[in-house]
Amino acid sequence: MYLSACIMGSHEVILCLCAFIGTIGCYMYIGLKGDNEMKIDIPVQPQKDIDFPSYVNWYLSNILIPYPLYIITTVDRNGIPNAQPNSWGLPYGSGNLNMFLFSTWTRHHTPLNVLETKEFVVNIPSRDVVRQVMQTVEHYPRGVDEIKASGLTSIPSRIVKTPRIAECKAHLECEYLWSHTVKISDDVSDIVIAGKIAAASADEDVLYGSAEEKLDAMKTPYITNRSVDGRDWKAKDPQMCGIISQIRNFWEMSR
Repeated sequence: MYLSACIMGSHEVILCLCAFIGTIGCYMYIGLKGDNEMKIDIPVQPQKDIDFPSYVNWYLSNILIPYPLYIITTVDRNGIPNAQPNSWGLPYGSGNLNMFLFSTWTRHHTPLNVLETKEFVVNIPSRDVVRQVMQTVEHYPRGVDEIKASGLTSIPSRIVKTPRIAECKAHLECEYLWSHTVKISDDVSDIVIAGKIAAASADEDVLYGSAEEKLDAMKTPYITNRSVDGRDWKAKDPQMCGIISQIRNFWEMSR
């Protein structure tokens, strides 16, 4: 399948990425290399002259893998909504225990709210609302309704107190299960949070029809890190954003 992509805030272009979007991620077929071609080692640390945000997730700025974009909504102890764009999320589990796991910096409002209220909602947007989604990047002060401030609309959830976002295509209401904190540097720590999916909902047009019809209705945006050119390890391109536009039967591809 191919990824039809656009530069954030600019014109659309076509990425020649041949990708299969699997249950737990993206696996990109890049073709067979010649016997004499060597693998290239990626430096463990970025160059000293590379500034933020290029050095964030350094390996994934070299090896570009598209990730779906989510909006994680939470509420504080007073019920004020918070919204955070996040591409480090993963639905997983099976049977009676289906879960969603995501990672973020500990100092953000999102993990503080989750640890306090023990719940969160994963909202899956379409390409049509990417601009509003990225408005949630703004670091609003505590007590500001970030859903409203970003031009989006809150609607009640079925199980949890945290609201869903009306403009998003699908929603996973989650109850907190566990978290794990990882120290990144002297002043930065990441936290991984897992929640049990207690309820799920979606727009009618993304639930009916074939896989092609559902994906066309979802128009889920996938994003990449800023691209680093392996010839000089310099960041050359902005973050890219795109949607899945063509799919094929996986079993036919694998024959």
